[in-house]
Amino acid sequence: MHDSPQDMPPSQPLRDALALCRDTAEVGYRQADASALRHQRYHRLLTITAAIFGTTAVLLAIVQLSGLFRGMWPVQLSGIAVAFALIAVIAGLVSSQRLNWLLERHRAERYRLLKFRFLIDPALWSGKKDEAKARMSRFTNEVDNIRALNRQALRRWIDEDEVPEAPTPLPHSKTDENIIRDLIEYYQKKRLGVQMDYFAGRALRNVRMHRYTWFLPPLLFFSSVLAVSGHFIYDIVTSAHGSQAEVTTASLFVLFVVLAAAFPVIGAGVRSLRTAYEFARNNSRFRAKLVALSRLAERLRQENDPEAIFRDLWSCEQILESEHREWLRLMIEGEWFG
Repeated sequence: MHDSPQDMPPSQPLRDALALCRDTAEVGYRQADASALRHQRYHRLLTITAAIFGTTAVLLAIVQLSGLFRGMWPVQLSGIAVAFALIAVIAGLVSSQRLNWLLERHRAERYRLLKFRFLIDPALWSGKKDEAKARMSRFTNEVDNIRALNRQALRRWIDEDEVPEAPTPLPHSKTDENIIRDLIEYYQKKRLGVQMDYFAGRALRNVRMHRYTWFLPPLLFFSSVLAVSGHFIYDIVTSAHGSQAEVTTASLFVLFVVLAAAFPVIGAGVRSLRTAYEFARNNSRFRAKLVALSRLAERLRQENDPEAIFRDLWSCEQILESEHREWLRLMIEGEWFG
């Protein structure tokens, strides 16, 4: 969103449009982005705290019931873990960190979408001063509308897809080729390049986290089944050898029961963290959008017709808006802890 002096293009009309974006949309974006990052940090901290301490509390309760360990330390540690887990869950519900994060992130992304939708609008470069002035005035009003977004507006934006409207064809006779060339160069650098790098980085990060965690819940489930099987085999063996064998292997009996109960609890904790981050589905989404943007970037490098250029730029923005809408739906519908 920020344009340094080195980022500013040579064409004065494009520089003026970017100055308007800097003085309006960028200010709102910075505020929303900083707020979104703050709420996101708190949300993730609360989610991790609730998952870890909630899982620990249940495991300690199982250990306490097993009687394998003497003393009050399992009870005391379990009480501490329960307290931390409850504090995290209640704090998350009361402060609504997750909803605040999503609202502020939505507001920041809407500012970004607005900026580039404004820059690639043919009305701004039609050569008609009245059309350009009206477009700038509408842009300012749209900035104010984004600033006023609330949770109800966020929900409506997710639930109601907008019908895409193709850009108005640009009159060839009034096309300034220098402006179009500078606009494409700026867009490739500040929009496509940045988004493609972001998608590539996030896809790599998510595929790593998915690879390291996807197998844990099923592995723990089947480990629990094996523990139950061990308990079943134990019953058969002790029944065959009489009560003496049962007394000498009582600890093994309890251990099988503890493991059978503990493994699913650990798996539930891992699933809670995976649900909060949605590693697999986010990775698929990032990769799909990266492929689409890469193809459009290649087309823009080869295209010379102004009308086709603006159509491709419009397609890029449609893809990015669709990506943001998909992400919001995924995060809104997912459980922050469960």
